[in-house]
Amino acid sequence: MTLSALKELQKATIASHRDMDLVDISELEIDRTKPIERRVMDFIETVGNPYLFRVDDMAVKISFNPSGKPLTDAVAKILSVS
Repeated sequence: MTLSALKELQKATIASHRDMDLVDISELEIDRTKPIERRVMDFIETVGNPYLFRVDDMAVKISFNPSGKPLTDAVAKILSVS
């Protein structure tokens, strides 16, 4: 996924989606045997929009400080936790 594609996905809002149309990550299984870069890509491929998804019945929109770490670093940290 390109940086410009990620920036477009970041603009999505909860209001522009029906909750049940969002991917539910509550049952998402992470293959911790894969390298972290592959885990991040698998997550993005699974959820479609890494900024907007669902956990059970709740829509979740995440955002990051633009001067902070990139999304891929934040997702990598989350996916590396055992």
